[in-house]
Amino acid sequence: MSLLKLTRKQEIDLYEILYLESDINYTKIFTLEAVYSITSAKTLGTIQQQLDRELFFRINRGQVINLNHVSNYTKKGSLVIAEMINGHQFVFSRRRSKDFEKRQGEFYNLK
Repeated sequence: MSLLKLTRKQEIDLYEILYLESDINYTKIFTLEAVYSITSAKTLGTIQQQLDRELFFRINRGQVINLNHVSNYTKKGSLVIAEMINGHQFVFSRRRSKDFEKRQGEFYNLK
C-alpha cells in the first residue's frame, strides 16, 4: 500500500485518491469517498513529486488525475477527455493531450 504523506500525522492511500486540484498555494485532494475533500497547504507540484508517475497524470496546470479511476477516454479534435468513475469529466490541455497520447495512446486505444 502506497501512501501520500501530507503531514506528520496525515496520510492518504494513493488508491483512494480520484484527483487533485490546485487552489493557489493549496491543493484539494478528492477521494473515493467524494463526500469531502482534503485541503493540503502544499502546492500541486510539490504533491505531484510524491505521487507514482504510473498512476497519476497531470492533465493541465491545475489538475492531476488517478489513471486507475478513469472509466473512459475520448478524443475531440486535438483534446483528450477523461471520465472518472464518479462521472466527473476532465479536459486535458492541448500540450498534455499530446504528451498523454505519446505515453499511453496505444494502450488505451484513444478514439
